[in-house]
Amino acid sequence: MQPANKNLPFLGAMNLEILQASQTSLHGDLYFDLLVRESGDAEGVPFQVRVPRNACQLAPMPGTHVKATFLAGQVESITPAV
Repeated sequence: MQPANKNLPFLGAMNLEILQASQTSLHGDLYFDLLVRESGDAEGVPFQVRVPRNACQLAPMPGTHVKATFLAGQVESITPAV
């Protein structure tokens, strides 16, 4: 599955469904590379986001629905969707 390019919000939040998750290390810092789509949009085109490990309240797992908050176009936090 080839992810699409997606313009992420500069400031705000999105409800996302995690399709795939992998962990990577960059210069000793841990990140999650997530393939996601907007929750409730089964036909939506998947896109990728990179999330710092310390921004995650829970370990991202496929099938999980989360709320991602953004600051300056970067994921600031991932919390369980309610």
